[in-house]
Amino acid sequence: MKFLTDVLIVSDRYERKARLRPALLAVLPLSLAAAWPLTAQAEWSSTLGVGALIHLALAVMVGHLARAAGVRVERRFVAEHGGLPTNRWLRPTDATKSEQQRRQWYDAIRRLTGFDIEASALTSAEECDRVIADATRRARDLVRERPEAKLVAIHNEDYGFVRNLQGLMPLWLASCAIGAIACLIQAIWLEASWVGVAIELVLLGAALLLRQALPGYVEHASNRYAESLLAAMVAIAEREEATAPATTA
Repeated sequence: MKFLTDVLIVSDRYERKARLRPALLAVLPLSLAAAWPLTAQAEWSSTLGVGALIHLALAVMVGHLARAAGVRVERRFVAEHGGLPTNRWLRPTDATKSEQQRRQWYDAIRRLTGFDIEASALTSAEECDRVIADATRRARDLVRERPEAKLVAIHNEDYGFVRNLQGLMPLWLASCAIGAIACLIQAIWLEASWVGVAIELVLLGAALLLRQALPGYVEHASNRYAESLLAAMVAIAEREEATAPATTA
């Protein structure tokens, strides 16, 4: 069963939301075009069943490519913005957040991971960036499954979804164009319903609109994830400090 869920990329919530859902959207026009000829020859229940099977099969195949496509988007995002929000905000030279807020994050990271970002900044900017990357990677492992980190998991799923969806956008647009052409051919030569063409054009329009909106939403989702991760680190560090046994002289 585990092998089957791994193949179908439905083994956990993150896989379902961040990889399978973008793939389901990207291949929807192709699935519709593949099943549409049956509308003139079979009942709608049969058409929907065949269409659903085609859709799932295509989405599973594309879903395994979604992460790679999303990673490419993330690399461009890092190059354009000078790093992911978590890394940028923790740099001593960054002015996005207040000095008091950054110092609170530094203290929490030092208590949880042992990494001292302020000390590394005295060495070089490059070393500071390396320490920040190591510290945040370690912190993500430490906060996982902690009750204080519920929002971290939710915002990570949101970020993964929009990032991977943007990565699959070229495929989605191509899928819309191919689907519209296929339905047009079917309407002319196979006497299929012209409704299919209309649906494909609506999907194409929606994809074009999302293409414009997604870059901004990716940035918004990455900021929310960074905020929840850093807040969770502070909350966990404060709880551990409060519950630590008092030392005696």
